Amino acid sequence: MTAVSDWCASICPYCGVGCGVEVGVTGDRVVAVRGMKDHPVNRGDLCALGANLLGMLHADGRLLYPMKRVGDRFERVGWEAARRTVAHRIREIIDEHGPDAFAMYVSASEYVEEYCRGPRAGLWCRLPPVRL
Repeated sequence: MTAVSDWCASICPYCGVGCGVEVGVTGDRVVAVRGMKDHPVNRGDLCALGANLLGMLHADGRLLYPMKRVGDRFERVGWEAARRTVAHRIREIIDEHGPDAFAMYVSASEYVEEYCRGPRAGLWCRLPPVRL
């Protein structure tokens, strides 16, 4: 395990429970994640997802930027092009099938960014935002 130079407080992004996590960083790299012992929600415990945050962050093949299917493969596209494509497809679906043809599942974890303000923002706020 790599030595941790600093611990940053954050909130687990995987569900709406809002478990406190401490994120260990060295330079700009996340090297450890642990439950926040004094957090009133989880008191240091983490579920299977929370306990594997580090593994998911550094997983091989993790999607780091938007991709678009072209034939039988995927090509990288810019964030703005991806946003426009998604918005256009949503509009097409609604126009063709009506407003009840489209729904989104959004968990309370979508609001995690509200907990991440200032120069010591948590791990998840260092990732590029996606706003549709």
